[in-house]
Amino acid sequence: MIGWEFDDLMSVLQEARLGNPKRLNILLKANPLAVVSEDYSLLLLMRHFQVQYWNEERRVLNARPEDKFTQWGITIISSEESGGSQMNAYVPNNLTYTGLELRGKEVSIFTETETILTNVIELRRKMHFYGAFKEADLEETFKALNNEQYPTKTVSKPKAKDKTIENEVLGTLIYNEETGQYESEYAGEDGSFQVGIALTTPKKLEQLISFAAQQIREKTYKEMLLSMEAEMIELKNDVWIGEDENGQEEAPISVEEFRKRISISSIDFYEDGSASIYCKDDDVFFGHTIIVDVDEKGKYDSVTLAG
Repeated sequence: MIGWEFDDLMSVLQEARLGNPKRLNILLKANPLAVVSEDYSLLLLMRHFQVQYWNEERRVLNARPEDKFTQWGITIISSEESGGSQMNAYVPNNLTYTGLELRGKEVSIFTETETILTNVIELRRKMHFYGAFKEADLEETFKALNNEQYPTKTVSKPKAKDKTIENEVLGTLIYNEETGQYESEYAGEDGSFQVGIALTTPKKLEQLISFAAQQIREKTYKEMLLSMEAEMIELKNDVWIGEDENGQEEAPISVEEFRKRISISSIDFYEDGSASIYCKDDDVFFGHTIIVDVDEKGKYDSVTLAG
């Protein structure tokens, strides 16, 4: 599948930035709708994503297409000494795309009929649709792209003062240079999973660890799983019905079965207090990861599938 030759795009770009562009060159050769900055700090890759339709809306998965239901999108990957990032900006399906051009942070998207001038920040802010959305909303937002400029802030990245931090609830938090966060293995009565705490200033870090520990102690993650289950069970039974060992359509999943099969693999807490809960699906969604997003107040926000 064009655009899905490599699963680790951040590593591909980082290798090129550090002097080994072999895999990146393979990617660029196979994908005419891909462009990279001269210093290998930024890669844009236009490709198709898997789409599921639900309640007259569409939900885009961060996964290669498995059928005819697809959505055009641009994966934006950055790589710098201080770290990297990857996200997807979605673009309308009703256009024929012929090329991408990158000049600094400005992006030109070429179609058969026009050229759209935008920039990386505008794409990230306006075209990254969460959860379910309608194609008409995507088309309207895309038409309004105007290369809007955003003020940039120079923020010095905090350094990890301590390599390890002890916490009564979370255990030993060890700083991970690659992920830029403190990590621990939490083991509770109802299972174990990894906890990640974003690196921030010492005072904020202390507050964030305290907040995360409170959330884990009070097992608010259980409430988050309950909040997402109705939507995901409906999605499973409407869209993701597979076959049993006899080749027959499997029975719809029940609430009890869903709860038994879904388990938490990790919870990441971000600087503002929001969090993402990553869940293993036990093949309910054919191996995809369930991601439950929690807002900065510890309340349920949304749920998506990835991988």
